[in-house]
Amino acid sequence: MAASSNDTSSANAKQQAAAAARGQIPIVCPGHTRPLAEVHFCHVKDENRTFLVSACHDRLPMLRDGTTGDWIGTFAGHKGAVWSCRMDPTGHLAATASGDFSVQVWDAITGKAWRTFGHGHIVKTVDFSPNSEQIVTGGHEGLVRLFDLTHENSDPNGNTTPPPQQQQQQQQQQQQQQQQQQQQTVSGGAPALEFAIVEEGSNDEGDKKVVITKVNWLSNTVILVGCADGKVRCFDITQQDNGKPGVPMYVLDTKSHAEVRDMELSYAPPPSASSSAPTIAANSAFSKSSSILTVAAGDSVYFFGGLDSTPPAAATAAVLLKTYKMPIHFRDEGGASLHPNGTQFVAGGSDLWVRMYDYETGQELSCLKGHHGPIRCLRYAPPHGKLFASGSEDGTIRLWKTA
Repeated sequence: MAASSNDTSSANAKQQAAAAARGQIPIVCPGHTRPLAEVHFCHVKDENRTFLVSACHDRLPMLRDGTTGDWIGTFAGHKGAVWSCRMDPTGHLAATASGDFSVQVWDAITGKAWRTFGHGHIVKTVDFSPNSEQIVTGGHEGLVRLFDLTHENSDPNGNTTPPPQQQQQQQQQQQQQQQQQQQQTVSGGAPALEFAIVEEGSNDEGDKKVVITKVNWLSNTVILVGCADGKVRCFDITQQDNGKPGVPMYVLDTKSHAEVRDMELSYAPPPSASSSAPTIAANSAFSKSSSILTVAAGDSVYFFGGLDSTPPAAATAAVLLKTYKMPIHFRDEGGASLHPNGTQFVAGGSDLWVRMYDYETGQELSCLKGHHGPIRCLRYAPPHGKLFASGSEDGTIRLWKTA
């Protein structure tokens, strides 16, 4: 009887949450003028404050308060669509990847560009290492690049940012006033490591490189690379052959043969103040693995676990936990995000609606309407997931409560 009572209670709670979600009016965050590309939350524990950074095709990534949606500032300087954005764990730095063939690292306090890293083609993704000392980038070149943020400045090939000696002269020219903020950027430096992602059976000197769509640091030495062939490759950057990482530690295959549109790495909630172990529900994704990779590709959402194992166990530890086919597709836009407690997830893509699902069963809990264009990106807010953000082709961000 106890189990039956608990099941009834859980079902009632889900129904109440779904009803509350359906009837809510989200916080609308205007400001962007083109389709959104990515949203990212950063919770700064020391300040007990959450920030939200957004990437957009209007070339102007923005920083907001992650709870109220209030605008804080705009990072101005890119000359092309911004495809990706991140804040480092401290909240002091922001990074953006753009169609202008560059990645910029910004001082998130002042809003000024700090370093610019030139690339040879469109850059689709960027991420900070957990210790904030490196960034990893990827894009249409099919090259993974690691840049050391602690390294002394140098002028890389293809970096259009002028050296500091020229900046003072350029600032004196009134006709270039609109470019002053970019001219104050310190040149970024050459990559500390660079290697190609290639199709099976080819080499990194060939022409069969695979477009990189998403990158995530799993640790300070391990990176996950999501690609246009529907696969996620894991590399240990300390294990190198001739100065480059060899074969991946493992490959996660969605078997969709569709581009990895979105990729989110989540970790089990930390222990509460009154307990030495985290409180994890039996129906939580984290009851099976302490780390979960959520992938949106094709018309499905995939959940992988066992990612935090070390070699050689990592080759067999990483497994597919769940796959759910969606009533939408992610071929042109969209994504998915797992709630911090691992019991539910949200997804959006080719239509105008955001849907909330139960992780364990895949049952749709609610359908949230409000956007006037396809959904481009979604993320739950840390640390408790009391709300999530959705970005749309309509140029707005909406903040939805999850209670």
